[in-house]
Amino acid sequence: TYVDKRVDRLLKVWKKIYKRFPEWELLIIGSGPEDTAFKQYVAENNLSRVEFIKFTPTPELYYKESEILCLTSDFEGFGMVLLEAQQYGCATMAFDCSYGVRDILSPNWDNGVFVPNGNINAYAKALSKLMEDEELRRKIQKNGFDNVKRFTIENSDNFCPNCGIKIERSAYISNIKCLYSKRSDYK
Repeated sequence: TYVDKRVDRLLKVWKKIYKRFPEWELLIIGSGPEDTAFKQYVAENNLSRVEFIKFTPTPELYYKESEILCLTSDFEGFGMVLLEAQQYGCATMAFDCSYGVRDILSPNWDNGVFVPNGNINAYAKALSKLMEDEELRRKIQKNGFDNVKRFTIENSDNFCPNCGIKIERSAYISNIKCLYSKRSDYK
């Protein structure tokens, strides 16, 4: 919802940078009661290349075709969506909004990017850097893919690293919020 996922922040970031990146598009995946307001913001600000996609039970189709996943939440308990995206080779970035995000992303642009919580200008600058620098993006994508291995049951002694609860089986959680996708043949 608006209160915690803050898609409005992502639209503000896009407004700052989209003209510099005509080959990129913004996909917002999922839906909620704020959709009308978000679409109105896009229309009022003449933002182009923004597509709203309703919830999908197969988010991996979007992960496979995307370059960067942007999480703009106010708070994330764990940030499973970051791991899901990394598993499919997306570079990931988020606001530094919780220990969960910090547990997944390194602070040095190694396996992802996090910026000060709520700082739209810093987020836009970091996202622009990721979009411009393909070598950096590829490094983060590869390291992010490797990062996911830290969170497998095999590497966790069957206990959640955050709460210590025993994991009986793996569960797939579909939790996509916001996705930047580059139109390319990258696989």
